[in-house]
Amino acid sequence: MKRVSRRMSAALAAVGAVASLVTVGVAAPAANAAPSCVNVQHGRTFYEETAFGKYYHHWVKITNNCASKKKLKVDWRGAFMPDSKCTTINKGKSAEFTKDGKWDAYAGWYGC
Repeated sequence: MKRVSRRMSAALAAVGAVASLVTVGVAAPAANAAPSCVNVQHGRTFYEETAFGKYYHHWVKITNNCASKKKLKVDWRGAFMPDSKCTTINKGKSAEFTKDGKWDAYAGWYGC
């Protein structure tokens, strides 16, 4: 009888740990929770297929329609994808960012 209760305890503890991780993931803030005066366009185009899969050219165009300049970084998600360097976009201007890769994607932007 003790073996069953130990196994049940371990199983319930594992389920509780997974549930707490899921809750934390849902509550995380968006990377690009930002003012509406910043306009973002992004997408990807297919550029190559190899034995290892398809590769894409990812692009992001950020336009600053705010009353002042903005300093920001693009958040790239994927294998070996560091975020962009800190870039200043003046009022009324745009900046473009690109990355090529297989698993990479635009995930948002944040101030720096």
